[in-house]
Amino acid sequence: MTTHQNISGYINLNKPIGITSMEAVRRIKQSLPRKTKVGHAGTLDPLAQGVLPICIGTATRLMEYVVSGRKVYLTELKLGYISDTYDSEGTITAGNPNLSITLSDIRQTLPLFIVTIHSIDILQCSYPLLTLSVTCGSGVYIRSLAFDIGNTLESGAYVTTLIRQRSGSFTLSESIPLSDLQNQDTSLLASLMKPIDFALEDLPSSHFSDTEAVKLMQGQTISSQPESKSSSGSDYRAYNNSFGFFGITRLIDSVWHPVKILAK
Repeated sequence: MTTHQNISGYINLNKPIGITSMEAVRRIKQSLPRKTKVGHAGTLDPLAQGVLPICIGTATRLMEYVVSGRKVYLTELKLGYISDTYDSEGTITAGNPNLSITLSDIRQTLPLFIVTIHSIDILQCSYPLLTLSVTCGSGVYIRSLAFDIGNTLESGAYVTTLIRQRSGSFTLSESIPLSDLQNQDTSLLASLMKPIDFALEDLPSSHFSDTEAVKLMQGQTISSQPESKSSSGSDYRAYNNSFGFFGITRLIDSVWHPVKILAK
């Protein structure tokens, strides 16, 4: 972040129930300089609340890395019923509410869904309500998961509550309620922002000399040192003593390639 006219970073927003992710972006944008680029990393439906990373300024160029981070959700399912939207906002019809389902049945069913989903833990089970903690990658729809679980149990199920507790480096405990951000001075938002490399903590880092950094910033490639232990084909956070964090580089066959250069 430099000036209010060139403000960049992330807001770790705690999105409330009842609004879309784009509406949350619109409200935050009202407190930023005109023409500031703002976007969100990972849609939350109006029913859902919790962590919604907001990318501001240059950070919008790194959105793909933010979206790809591991997610953790807390969700409550109601068994025995079906919703046409897979959640409580849809039209609810009876599935098989009188079906006798045991905790053992549920425990045997959940492992079937471990694919792009890393883990599903039962936090509470008091039929017909089932509370789960789900850890997954990007592109997983918890509402669809709920429907599939209900379908497999032959009872039906839909989501009644959905809270995103983590998205990559962003956690619910450090998130900021939207009410604390609306209609605020730009200086306050700037003071609450995470730096633009914050969302890249899962990437290894690489350090370059001034000469090497300038070449990369000019779009050139540079050879890596023979003693480098860097992994070929991987993306790295690129740092330099003079410029600090200046972008993303990729090592391919002992040659560093610029991927996303953020510094001018």
